[in-house]
Amino acid sequence: HLDEHCPLQKVQCVYWEHGCREEMERRHTDTHEREFLHVHFKLTTKLLTAATDRITILEKQNSEKDVQIASLTETLFTYTQLPTGRLEWNVKEVKQNIRDKERTYSDPFYVGLYKCQSYINWDYKNTGNVGVFIVIMRGDFDAKLHWPIR
Repeated sequence: HLDEHCPLQKVQCVYWEHGCREEMERRHTDTHEREFLHVHFKLTTKLLTAATDRITILEKQNSEKDVQIASLTETLFTYTQLPTGRLEWNVKEVKQNIRDKERTYSDPFYVGLYKCQSYINWDYKNTGNVGVFIVIMRGDFDAKLHWPIR
């Protein structure tokens, strides 16, 4: 009864964690909220400003990360669509990939209606081999394809 319903129980303002340090009997909470509306508004504005500032910082960091990712992706591989329809995948920094990576994946691409992805398996350290694979993936046109592939 005391913790949840008693009108004489001392309670903290609902804005306590945001800076309003008022305590009152539960029965006076409505009065407090009306009388301290301007204080609560200032606390809310301060909280909103801090959150907006934090969002701005995170958006800037996110943009910087996007640039870094794009730069890294560009250094690892590039695509060239040739006039003949051939897709050429140019992988850069091969020595570093052999040393540091297990696999390098391409972006998904379509060959006709088939969604594909290629990857290079850099197993040169262990076996002396480098494998190039093309994988058929689930794609937007699967309902139109006849399986198994002929």
